[in-house]
Formats: sequence, structure tokens, C-alpha cells
Amino acid sequence: MQKLTNITPGPKGLHGKDGPVLVLPGQTVEVDMSPEEIASSKRTNWFAFEGQSAKETDRAYEAMSDDELRELLKQKGVQADGRWGHDKLVAEAKKAQAAA
Repeated sequence: MQKLTNITPGPKGLHGKDGPVLVLPGQTVEVDMSPEEIASSKRTNWFAFEGQSAKETDRAYEAMSDDELRELLKQKGVQADGRWGHDKLVAEAKKAQAAA
């Protein structure tokens, strides 16, 4: 079983051994997944996996677009300043995730 959290601003799907699983933004689920699906899901940068290193989570945020980061921050109750660049958005997303 893998415990993971959707860190994107939109719903995402993955394939569990028992069928498709929809994971809403910010939702944490436990899913029985094949090793191939785990690897595939990690490559999407859509999920933070329990036990995942901070470096891996950082890469997931860095791979998101500015619009995705702004939406994610909005859902976490953070008002993103329109002047914030990508690096600041990533830093604020990390901060919001740590506070959750």
C-alpha cells in the first residue's frame, strides 16, 4: 500500500490494483499499486508519496506551471501576489504544504 497526496490544484487519477482511483486536490489516499504504477505516478510530479524525500517533493513543485502553483496556493488559502515569479511560488507552495 502506498500513501500519497495530490499536490496539484486539480483532481488526478491513478491505477490501483483494484481499479482506477480519483484523488482530489490535497486529498491523501492509501492505494495498493503495482511497482510500475508507482514509478509512473512519481514521474508525473502530481503526488507527494509518504516517505518521499523533500528533494523529490521539491522537484514536483518546480515542475508545476505558475498557474498551477497559484491555483494550489489559492486552495490552501494563500493569496499569491501577481508579481511573484516561479521560484517564489514554489517556495510558498512548500511552506503551505509544510503547514498542512
